[in-house]
Amino acid sequence: VRNQGPGAAMQRIDAVRRLFPRMWFNDDATRVGVRALGHYHERRNEERNVGLGPEHDWSSHAADAFGLMAIDYKEPTTTAEIAARPRYGTIA
Repeated sequence: VRNQGPGAAMQRIDAVRRLFPRMWFNDDATRVGVRALGHYHERRNEERNVGLGPEHDWSSHAADAFGLMAIDYKEPTTTAEIAARPRYGTIA
């Protein structure tokens, strides 16, 4: 994936925030990915009390991939009813 330029990380984060409430996760199959999303965080300069953008660590690749999916996500265009999805738990 090419560099998306300034502000790309925030665009991914905003896209995930819009889409996330409508998603469900199978706890067993997605445990590591969900853990990575929960760990994704901002680098901080504590001395100046400012954010420096996302921390590049073990969670950032998974979170970036998830964010790119959220940016490119297209709502289904079919009018067929979607089967009720099982509830596998919540993310704290």
